[in-house]
Amino acid sequence: MRKTLSATARSSSSFSSKASPTTRSTVLSPEGIITNWNAGAERIKGYTPQEIIGQHFSKFYSKEDAAAGVPQIGLDTALREGRFEKEGWRYRKDGSRFWANVVIDAIRAPMAD
Repeated sequence: MRKTLSATARSSSSFSSKASPTTRSTVLSPEGIITNWNAGAERIKGYTPQEIIGQHFSKFYSKEDAAAGVPQIGLDTALREGRFEKEGWRYRKDGSRFWANVVIDAIRAPMAD
Protein backbone atom coordinates (compact mmCIF):
# COMPACT_ATOMS: atom_id res chain seq x y z
CA MET A 1 0.00 0.00 0.00
CA ARG A 2 1.36 3.38 -1.02
CA LYS A 3 1.02 6.09 1.61
CA THR A 4 1.19 9.85 1.33
CA LEU A 5 0.05 12.58 3.65
CA SER A 6 -1.88 15.71 2.88
CA ALA A 7 -1.23 18.65 5.15
CA THR A 8 -3.67 21.52 5.21
CA ALA A 9 -3.15 24.75 7.07
CA ARG A 10 -6.06 27.06 7.65
CA SER A 11 -5.18 30.58 8.61
CA SER A 12 -6.76 33.98 8.70
CA SER A 13 -4.07 35.51 6.58
CA SER A 14 -3.21 38.93 5.31
CA PHE A 15 -3.40 37.49 1.80
CA SER A 16 -7.17 37.12 1.95
CA SER A 17 -9.55 40.02 1.80
CA LYS A 18 -12.30 37.93 3.41
CA ALA A 19 -12.76 37.39 7.13
CA SER A 20 -13.19 33.66 6.57
CA PRO A 21 -10.19 31.33 6.86
CA THR A 22 -8.18 30.37 3.80
CA THR A 23 -7.10 26.81 3.09
CA ARG A 24 -3.75 25.73 1.65
CA SER A 25 -2.80 22.14 0.92
CA THR A 26 0.58 20.43 0.68
CA VAL A 27 1.42 16.78 -0.04
CA LEU A 28 4.02 15.09 2.17
CA SER A 29 5.77 11.76 2.07
CA PRO A 30 5.25 9.56 5.16
CA GLU A 31 8.63 10.87 6.34
CA GLY A 32 7.43 14.50 6.15
CA ILE A 33 9.18 15.48 2.92
CA ILE A 34 7.18 17.97 0.85
CA THR A 35 6.33 16.39 -2.51
CA ASN A 36 3.77 18.83 -3.91
CA TRP A 37 3.30 22.58 -3.40
CA ASN A 38 0.54 24.77 -4.74
CA ALA A 39 0.14 28.49 -5.38
CA GLY A 40 -1.91 28.98 -2.21
CA ALA A 41 0.83 27.43 -0.07
CA GLU A 42 3.35 29.65 -1.82
CA ARG A 43 1.29 32.77 -1.05
CA ILE A 44 0.86 31.98 2.64
CA LYS A 45 4.35 30.61 3.38
CA GLY A 46 6.50 32.44 0.84
CA TYR A 47 8.37 29.48 -0.66
CA THR A 48 8.33 28.70 -4.38
CA PRO A 49 7.90 25.04 -5.37
CA GLN A 50 11.57 24.95 -6.42
CA GLU A 51 12.65 26.09 -2.95
CA ILE A 52 10.45 23.84 -0.82
CA ILE A 53 9.77 20.56 -2.65
CA GLY A 54 12.15 17.98 -1.22
CA GLN A 55 12.45 19.81 2.12
CA HIS A 56 11.06 18.52 5.44
CA PHE A 57 7.84 20.16 6.60
CA SER A 58 9.34 20.82 10.05
CA LYS A 59 10.66 23.99 8.39
CA PHE A 60 7.27 25.57 9.23
CA TYR A 61 7.65 24.93 12.99
CA SER A 62 9.63 26.85 15.58
CA LYS A 63 13.12 25.52 16.29
CA GLU A 64 11.93 24.54 19.77
CA ASP A 65 8.93 22.58 18.47
CA ALA A 66 11.04 20.90 15.79
CA ALA A 67 13.67 19.90 18.40
CA ALA A 68 10.91 18.57 20.67
CA GLY A 69 9.60 16.32 17.88
CA VAL A 70 6.26 18.08 17.41
CA PRO A 71 6.23 17.60 13.60
CA GLN A 72 6.96 13.88 13.99
CA ILE A 73 4.10 13.49 16.47
CA GLY A 74 1.75 14.85 13.81
CA LEU A 75 3.09 12.46 11.17
CA ASP A 76 2.95 9.46 13.50
CA THR A 77 -0.60 10.27 14.57
CA ALA A 78 -1.81 10.72 10.99
CA LEU A 79 -0.22 7.45 9.89
CA ARG A 80 -1.62 5.56 12.91
CA GLU A 81 -5.07 7.13 13.18
CA GLY A 82 -5.60 8.48 9.68
CA ARG A 83 -5.74 12.13 10.77
CA PHE A 84 -3.98 14.68 12.97
CA GLU A 85 -5.32 18.15 13.75
CA LYS A 86 -3.86 20.88 15.94
CA GLU A 87 -3.68 24.65 16.12
CA GLY A 88 -0.43 26.48 16.64
CA TRP A 89 2.13 28.93 15.36
CA ARG A 90 3.76 28.18 12.00
CA TYR A 91 6.51 30.11 10.26
CA ARG A 92 6.90 31.62 6.81
CA LYS A 93 10.06 31.85 4.73
CA ASP A 94 10.64 35.40 5.97
CA GLY A 95 10.50 34.24 9.60
CA SER A 96 7.13 35.81 10.38
CA ARG A 97 4.69 33.58 12.18
CA PHE A 98 0.99 32.93 11.72
CA TRP A 99 -1.62 31.01 13.70
CA ALA A 100 -2.77 27.92 11.82
CA ASN A 101 -5.17 25.03 12.22
CA VAL A 102 -3.04 22.25 10.76
CA VAL A 103 -4.64 19.03 9.54
CA ILE A 104 -2.57 16.08 8.34
CA ASP A 105 -4.60 13.36 6.63
CA ALA A 106 -3.15 9.99 5.62
CA ILE A 107 -3.90 9.16 1.99
CA ARG A 108 -3.72 5.44 1.39
CA ALA A 109 -3.93 3.96 -2.08
CA PRO A 110 -3.51 0.30 -3.03
CA MET A 111 -0.29 -0.58 -4.83
CA ALA A 112 -0.61 -1.45 -8.50
CA ASP A 113 0.13 -5.09 -9.36
